[in-house]
Amino acid sequence: CAWCYVGHIELEQGIALAKERGLPVSFSIRYHPLFLNPCLPEDKSTPKSEYFAKKFPSREDAARVLLMLAKRGREEGLAL
Repeated sequence: CAWCYVGHIELEQGIALAKERGLPVSFSIRYHPLFLNPCLPEDKSTPKSEYFAKKFPSREDAARVLLMLAKRGREEGLAL
């Protein structure tokens, strides 16, 4: 998931900053799978437009969220 990737990059940056500042902390990261929407059928794909129409109150809301994700991705060097 793109949001997960952005969060991972920010986590790495935070850890690097803590080390750079010599903070007396240690980190142990464990990743676990997460089903973003376990109700989606496994045997067929759902078009993004249909999924977003159900997830967001309006097309404008969906577009706003996707633009925000694209912006955050660009800030972290990811083209979405």
